[in-house]
Amino acid sequence: MKQLCISLALMGVLAVSSLLLAPLEMLLPPDLGASIPRASFIIQPLVLVLASVALGCWATPKLGLGAPIIKGMLERAEVASSIRNALVPAIIGGMAVAGVLVVYELLTSTTLSNATDPMAATLANFQVPLATKLFYGGIGEELLARWGLMSVFALIALKLGLLRSQSLWVGNGIAALLFGLGHIPFLYMLNPSPPMWLVGTVIVGNIVPGLIFGWLFARKGIECAMIAHALGHLFFSLLT
Repeated sequence: MKQLCISLALMGVLAVSSLLLAPLEMLLPPDLGASIPRASFIIQPLVLVLASVALGCWATPKLGLGAPIIKGMLERAEVASSIRNALVPAIIGGMAVAGVLVVYELLTSTTLSNATDPMAATLANFQVPLATKLFYGGIGEELLARWGLMSVFALIALKLGLLRSQSLWVGNGIAALLFGLGHIPFLYMLNPSPPMWLVGTVIVGNIVPGLIFGWLFARKGIECAMIAHALGHLFFSLLT
């Protein structure tokens, strides 16, 4: 388990490092962004990802969750069957998520791009490179939301007396909800008075992919969720 946790931590470092490919200075006022070292932008996400890896390494064995492909590689075991077992569900999940993202884009793009405030207009033009979406989204966010949050909340539910299957769905739902709510501050930065339908769309549009990734994690392992998350971004980029 120790080797697995170290491997996931290294993957997390790689994922967070990909944030440096994005124009992070745009998220701060111009006079402040230019005076802050770029590396400082990733300190907080790095701490959160590494903490989530540690929490997940504590909680997942108690729930029967894991990383079968990485574990097999570390043990020098045969992993072809684990890869085949994860690949098809990940592709299907990625296609489903890409469809959700297309609908989400159609519903929100016009409203969010019509910002009149200079700072809001700058944020509306903030573009995350595809590489960052694949690495930070596919690896970093899955370590945060599924390996860390979902596992911990599922374990709490299990300790409270729920069945394992029920606990996993509770953990999945809470992690997805928190991920959806986490996008609301950015929405209010773009639009200080967003209509309620837009708030609901942002929350639901992020919850649904999270539930899909959580289900894949519970059934096939964290690698399946990671691949599906990355493929969701990749397929969406090919469609738009």
